[in-house]
Amino acid sequence: MDPRFIPTSNDPWAVATSYLIAAFASYVAIDLARRVRDRDGRLAPWWWAGGAFAMRTGVWSMHFMAMLGFEAGLVIGFAPGKTLLSWLSAVLAGAMALAVSARPRLSPRTLVLAPFPIAAAILVMHYGGMAAAEMVPGIAWDGPLVAASAGVALATAAAALLIFFHLREPQRAGRWSLQLGAALVMGLAITAVHFTGMAAVRLPVGSVCMSGDSLRGLGLQALTGTLTFTLLGAVLLASIADARRRSEGRLRSSLQAADAKLQRLAFVDALTGLPNRALFYDRLQHAASQQADQAPASRPRVAVLFVDLDGFKPINDAYGRAAGDALLREAAARLQQAARAGDTVARIASDEFVLLLEDQDAAAAALRLADGVLLALQRPFGGIGPGVNLSCSVGIALHPDHGAVADLVARAEAAMVAAKRSGGARWAVYDGQMASDVAEQVTLQQELRGALARGELSLHYQPKAHAASGAVDSVEALMRWQHPQRGWVSPALFIPLAERFGLIGALGDWVIDEACAQIARWNAAGRRCQVAINLSAQQLRQSELPARVAGAIQRHGIEALQLVLEITETAMMENLAEQGALLAELAALGVRLSIDDFGTGYSSLAYLRRLPVHQLKLDLSLVQDIDRDADACAVLHAVVQLAHALRLEVVAEGVETAEQARILRSQACDLLQGWHIARPMPAPQLLPWLEQHEREHGVRAAAVAPRHEPATGISR
Repeated sequence: MDPRFIPTSNDPWAVATSYLIAAFASYVAIDLARRVRDRDGRLAPWWWAGGAFAMRTGVWSMHFMAMLGFEAGLVIGFAPGKTLLSWLSAVLAGAMALAVSARPRLSPRTLVLAPFPIAAAILVMHYGGMAAAEMVPGIAWDGPLVAASAGVALATAAAALLIFFHLREPQRAGRWSLQLGAALVMGLAITAVHFTGMAAVRLPVGSVCMSGDSLRGLGLQALTGTLTFTLLGAVLLASIADARRRSEGRLRSSLQAADAKLQRLAFVDALTGLPNRALFYDRLQHAASQQADQAPASRPRVAVLFVDLDGFKPINDAYGRAAGDALLREAAARLQQAARAGDTVARIASDEFVLLLEDQDAAAAALRLADGVLLALQRPFGGIGPGVNLSCSVGIALHPDHGAVADLVARAEAAMVAAKRSGGARWAVYDGQMASDVAEQVTLQQELRGALARGELSLHYQPKAHAASGAVDSVEALMRWQHPQRGWVSPALFIPLAERFGLIGALGDWVIDEACAQIARWNAAGRRCQVAINLSAQQLRQSELPARVAGAIQRHGIEALQLVLEITETAMMENLAEQGALLAELAALGVRLSIDDFGTGYSSLAYLRRLPVHQLKLDLSLVQDIDRDADACAVLHAVVQLAHALRLEVVAEGVETAEQARILRSQACDLLQGWHIARPMPAPQLLPWLEQHEREHGVRAAAVAPRHEPATGISR
């Protein structure tokens, strides 16, 4: 200890409080570094000004409180004018730091040069603040320690700029923990600057503070700390509120953008880019209204051509689905070239297309177009093996010759079937004898009525697997009909038939009961199982549906959570107000609700927030092209991200290849369903398949809840 100078020390409480203020101010500063990069530019100047004021006031407060805790055995106070100048230097340093952090990038030149003026302002704040203690004789400074404080200030300024640039992106992963750690380090650096400078203070023996009656005392220290914490807390809360506002704005914008994409997809066939069934029927309805509004003599006649490719299925089987899709795209392009400028060409099923035309002489125009279609599709399709030759069958129906406009598609299809039965590669115009197909449908629906009593109907189960682990999460129950003479009847044939003839209600009740009974059987065998079943639009119109579901659950003694009810997007949107109330009743039972075939209807994503649904099931049209179409992949990414933002579990159906599964995993899709995982199978085959799946993949059946909502899954 040099006897020429007064021994000095620092109050430990003042040191601790100073560090806390420095760390808090650093945390707020890092948060504000993002605010000054407001992309619309309107709020950035305000955040810059307010941020510089609050951030550096916090740093200056830390410095001032530490000086108030400086002990030298004599009364020390600080002159107000010089103290104010010290504060202004602190604000200037903060303004410079935030201004640099708002730049698009941090160049090496900026990193080298920018810390010097910031460090200079910090040193002016510190040494100017000490000058406010008007000592007589003046303070004798330790030169090496002063130089060390300058070096620490320069390093602190450079580190602050690096941290500001590193953490200013709001979506950076783990940003909050990184921000807290960085704030603690910056607080330590700022405190080091101050106390290195304070260690350089040398007060000669006999020194007197001429400003001893000015700013001093514990009361001022407590007031400064309280006001500083309050100010920084208010600024941080404002920053958090602004961040939430921006986040909500981004979510709204993303919802609107994705909603617009989905609305477009609702009317466009994803594979070919042609209008889909929905848009075609909309244009057909428009044509019907035009017919009603015009006088008979002036109104154009309407014609529908139904086009079906002959022999398309063997192409898929022989060359694969990718080749089949390429052929369909080429066929669509040829149909558009064959059609006239004002005609509508749409794809309504796998290899089925329809064309709509209006003309005063629609009969002649339709026949010319049919000939053009036959010629266009007879040309070899390149790019598939050595070249593939196809033909097509075309059915033609006219208004008013063959009935109302609304009946034209069905009658054109009947004419197409007649052309195909005649050998294909031809067109046929509808006539009354083709109505015999209607008699066939009546016969089939009569046989369907007795199929349930005869035990011809059964449920097959298709597993769903977690995308990340491969563990089976649940199964979907799919209805199958084995006719004693016809063999397996496709659900695509008998389900629409059941809906058309009013049988779907009875079939739906049987599916609910049988699925619950099968869950109970699996529970008894030691396998807890979650089963998804499909509800039709007609079932959603039945007010007693919740009571029937509740009765089946109670009757078989299962948990409601083991049942998932899948509702198609289109069926859900038919009467949103009424069905929203029914969905709320079903959700109140404890069952999980899933939107099936999402991406094929007209719903707005914003409506999903109002519905008690737990799961979003992507239609295969959103999945089938993701491995070869960047736009399809982008739409998938938007839908998955927005579904997760709404806390919905995402299921992708129609997964047929390993590449599709890989992309879906990379897009954070939750569950996968399709032939790549497993084909539908009868109940007795499921448990053996599941055990083999677990052995082959080294996984156990899912025994944990999915990521967004609790579920039982399949577990031992």
